[in-house]
Amino acid sequence: MKNLLQSLVFGLVAAISLPSFVLAKGVASVTAPGGGVPQEYEISIASTQETLYVRYGEDDMFILKKGNCQIEEELQVCTGGEGKLVNYGVSEAIAYESLMVFTNTTNKTLTVPGSAVTMEPNTVLLELLNENGRYITVMGRIDANNPDDLSEN
Repeated sequence: MKNLLQSLVFGLVAAISLPSFVLAKGVASVTAPGGGVPQEYEISIASTQETLYVRYGEDDMFILKKGNCQIEEELQVCTGGEGKLVNYGVSEAIAYESLMVFTNTTNKTLTVPGSAVTMEPNTVLLELLNENGRYITVMGRIDANNPDDLSEN
């Protein structure tokens, strides 16, 4: 797991070239298979202990039921789960090759274990590589604990 974590975190640092993030709104970055210029989306995030909700449009949401979670250096670190996209009420399961979710619900800045990436209080970092080779990074502040409270983008 440590090698996977280091690879994903290194990819994130290389992609955004920043050691930490503080965002008023969250950002999702999607890179097509084989590279290229990532597409970015402004997002809103809701998170509970069990589920992460990422709203990226008026009727568009990514929902991840977190799995294989543990606490590492005060961060909740999840390496599995079940993801789905919900577009206009229609759900589609998301298959992935690798997944990492880091959640900082403390009131202090924390460092992602084994990396130089820091996370401000009340933030989430998600990295997902889907089975088609699309690389997705989501990062930002937790806007709500209930997905019904998320603003539309």
